[in-house]
Amino acid sequence: MTAGSSFSPQTFVPQRTTTVSENVSKDALKDTMLLKVAEDLIELIRTSEPLFS
Repeated sequence: MTAGSSFSPQTFVPQRTTTVSENVSKDALKDTMLLKVAEDLIELIRTSEPLFS
């Protein structure tokens, strides 16, 4: 950590980029989870359709 603090501008930039990429991957993960949930819902509706008709 001491080596990083002596190069504060250089450590700051990578920290920012990693935070951005982390946020992007979190959003992507959220989208994937939503997609999975939506697919499960569609599958559930499709399988339970005969019950409703």
